[in-house]
Amino acid sequence: MRIKFSDSRSYRRRQYVSGIVNELLKKWATMFERIRNGLSIAGQCWEVLKHDKELVLFPLFSSLSLWAVTASFVLPLWDTDYVQMYVDCIHEDDAAAAQKYWNNTRDPLFYLILFGFYLSQYFVMTFFNVALVACALVRLNGGDPTVAVGLRFARSRLSVILAWSAFSAAIGVILRAIESRSNNSGRIAIAVLGVAWTIGSYLVVPVLVVERLGPIAAFKRSAEIISRTWGEALGANVGIGAISGLCCLVACIPAAVGYAMQSAFALGIGVGISVVLVVGIKLVASTLESVLLAALYIYADQGKVPRFFTKLSLSNAFVERS
Repeated sequence: MRIKFSDSRSYRRRQYVSGIVNELLKKWATMFERIRNGLSIAGQCWEVLKHDKELVLFPLFSSLSLWAVTASFVLPLWDTDYVQMYVDCIHEDDAAAAQKYWNNTRDPLFYLILFGFYLSQYFVMTFFNVALVACALVRLNGGDPTVAVGLRFARSRLSVILAWSAFSAAIGVILRAIESRSNNSGRIAIAVLGVAWTIGSYLVVPVLVVERLGPIAAFKRSAEIISRTWGEALGANVGIGAISGLCCLVACIPAAVGYAMQSAFALGIGVGISVVLVVGIKLVASTLESVLLAALYIYADQGKVPRFFTKLSLSNAFVERS
């Protein structure tokens, strides 16, 4: 009887281990399938970009404009607590700076400045994203877009872009205000709300381009499309982000070589080359992500597979709800 009991216990142990191994293998298989699908999607987005290389100019314009907006806020306020407190907190563990930070987060003027900053940032990003997605939609529907066409289209949507930017800025300020008055668990809850906001607003830009809705209606429409079509598992494939990350690592090789040569001149040249390459990779990746956004919207809203894409890759872009 003891032998039988031992055999039974050993059998259950083997079954338990076998179950864990099978689950791990399934998860690994799912992960590699998502990677494969992401690579496929990146390749299809690249085909679109090869037809319209000038689309990379939109992220470039956006980046330059964002730097200008940031400078217009930071420089006039540089000697005030509103900017200096962040510098102090980043570079040193300064209790006095931290106290200034908490005091300023209770100052209404702080939130007014913060709202203006968020509004400007969101407006610039949304304007050029709308222009880019509009061009991508034209190409995916068989047209031949230009930069001028995208900019004209974005100008025709100024009212909805401004409304969406104000709405997003208000949400950002509210979350920031709640976070500044919360403990660790409260900050975790705010982080979760931030993720939910990102998911719900994922398709807002193409909604603004095509449907010209107000901010609340656009957010609801974006969330409805995502929920109805794919479910909650956004970001399931690594795709464009993983490829751009690997390319950025490769782009750092010139800087590493310059450092290894132990020459200030070689280091400067290497760093310069790496910076140019990384910036170029980031611009291309941002363009590809906007192209993907346009393709997903067409597929989700119209049930139609756009040009350059396959139904399998789009339907696997997100995991469906069970």
